[in-house]
Amino acid sequence: MPFDSLPLLPLESGPDYRPLAPRTQARSLGRILGGLVNAWLVHRDRKRARHQLLALDDRALRDIGLSRCDAVQGVARQLWRP
Repeated sequence: MPFDSLPLLPLESGPDYRPLAPRTQARSLGRILGGLVNAWLVHRDRKRARHQLLALDDRALRDIGLSRCDAVQGVARQLWRP
């Protein structure tokens, strides 16, 4: 179905429109803030882990199957990527 044939619906009008209750708005805001805090915590943990990896000596890196080059490349990646 082409988009031109779809009816336009106003967002805040019509017989079925009901605004969100304050409690629902608070839950939505809580979910958003919780998601932001969680994302920040994941970012912080990844950053810490990558810097700890870089701090390992060559013998310790060999023990876990990595080279110094692997560690440097891992730290150089963007922090939002696992």
